[in-house]
Amino acid sequence: MRAARTHLTGRFARAAAGLLWEEHQVPLPDIEAAEETVAAAEGGQATGPDLAAALVVAQAARLDADRLEYRVWQAAERAGLSLEQIATVLELPSAEAARQHRAWLRARASLPTVPDGPTMRRRAPLGRKARV
Repeated sequence: MRAARTHLTGRFARAAAGLLWEEHQVPLPDIEAAEETVAAAEGGQATGPDLAAALVVAQAARLDADRLEYRVWQAAERAGLSLEQIATVLELPSAEAARQHRAWLRARASLPTVPDGPTMRRRAPLGRKARV
């Protein structure tokens, strides 16, 4: 994973992202790296290794999105949404289908990942005061 991020950031980071990479080794977020690779490919500028690395980071981004969906799902259930309501929102055919999707997300959420990987830009949590 680290090699894919390093490769794509070295190839496609521009402006501020390029400076962040050069000065602090902060890689591009995975989605941005994959999008830059696709744009380069459409212009005939991406190599096989670029595209292979983009596939790796796209998978990492998908896993991160699945983890996020599972966390939102848990929050929705804590807030009182039923499986029937969640199924309706997600356009699933039934509460049983929602239950199966939740189990799939739970399994995805437990897969190993690169700690603090830059799959998506993260914001500071809202509504939490810093401890002094």
